[in-house]
Amino acid sequence: MNNRTLQLHVAGLKVPVGSSAACPDARRRKPEPRRSGRHITIAGILLVIVSTSGCGTIRERITRHNEDEIERLADTDDVQGPMQRLLGRIQQRQSDTSAIGFSPETQRELDAADRLRETGDVRRAARDYKRIAKKYAESAAGEEAQFKLGELHFKQERYAKAQDAYDQLFQDYPSTRYTDQVTRRLFVIAGNWLDFPSVATPGDVRQASFNRDGSVDAESPPPQKPPRDITRRIAILPNFHDRTRPVFDTRGRGRQALRSIWLNDPTGPLADDALMLTASHYLRKGDYVESDRYYQILREEYPRSPHLENAFVLGSHVKLMSYQGAEYEGNTLEATRQLKESTLRLFPDNEHRQRIRAELDKVAEAQAQRDWVTVEFYQKKGRPRSVAVYCQQVIERYPDSSYARRARETLDRINPQALTELPGFRSPDRQIARAAEPPPTADDPDSDTAEVDEPAPPRRFRLFQGRK
Repeated sequence: MNNRTLQLHVAGLKVPVGSSAACPDARRRKPEPRRSGRHITIAGILLVIVSTSGCGTIRERITRHNEDEIERLADTDDVQGPMQRLLGRIQQRQSDTSAIGFSPETQRELDAADRLRETGDVRRAARDYKRIAKKYAESAAGEEAQFKLGELHFKQERYAKAQDAYDQLFQDYPSTRYTDQVTRRLFVIAGNWLDFPSVATPGDVRQASFNRDGSVDAESPPPQKPPRDITRRIAILPNFHDRTRPVFDTRGRGRQALRSIWLNDPTGPLADDALMLTASHYLRKGDYVESDRYYQILREEYPRSPHLENAFVLGSHVKLMSYQGAEYEGNTLEATRQLKESTLRLFPDNEHRQRIRAELDKVAEAQAQRDWVTVEFYQKKGRPRSVAVYCQQVIERYPDSSYARRARETLDRINPQALTELPGFRSPDRQIARAAEPPPTADDPDSDTAEVDEPAPPRRFRLFQGRK
């Protein structure tokens, strides 16, 4: 077989590979044109020429674009700080309502209601404002009409209807642009309805004192203007003679106005004032539990409020006043102690610090009294072991109290034989025998200096010597 010609053996026939018989479709195929290396070379030269001719221009454009972008990103003209954003929101809230675009028909209806208000036809103006607010609910026109309805009643000194209109405005439009104006109006309304339109100060209260039963007694600040109208004192009596007040429960509606302020505008300028006035109202009223709750909200939610120091001082006072005695739950005393200690630590220059320290001593005395009540209980049950345990607890926890002295006297009267199995107790015979033995020395090889007993306490026994 020739190396240059490959032959196939098909059915015993010798056929050359290059012949048409070996490949019947060979006649139909067209020879593929060869790619000339010359064309590729020309294309490469043209590409180099074009790129070289425009390289400087493209580079300049890219550089200029990058510089413009860097300058735009580094520009701080449009950057606003927290105060600028706050002032912007306030300005947007207080902007003229004429800037809000209404449809011609809506604007005509609002203008007609405004003309009725200016001419003194208050009843028809209020009716039109209600109709517009209902017709264009959930729109800027409805918000405008609802606010003007409240303003109409406020200027007529019909504060109950004004409060209802403002509350409806907050309910329908929680993010209303009239928040600042409405909260100021509600604060004025609450000050007129409450008997004490000013906040309480630490100088208004006296130092608390404990009664024999453990309850706390102290004078509340005297009312500035005692209500003479019986309808103010009794909520269920109707009011038909004073149109500036609601028909029922004037004080309750005043507290509701204050609550609406700090609930609907918690970050506003009057939120902490509303909480402080509410807590002061309950303090003067003698409801120390509710007063404590509002002082606590003020301390936790408004740490930068100017009322913070008074919230700590008065909050610790009302918390102590809410304690009902040794027969009741005692967590209030522990919370009072912690709050008073925090007050002394946070405000060391407070002018009432001496009174706070004196009340801390009384709190410790009241806590010792609670344990002493347990001692008396087990004395009545005739259980000397339990009496001894709680007497020792009183001595260890409150060593400077008067109940610690009574606990020591009680322990001296208990028969030691009844306490032989208590931890840390030694019988008198064993104490005498140990005292007669010579004390071990370090030179004695059989002695163990680590087991030398400490000098016995002056009492006949001591329980829980290792307990702190």
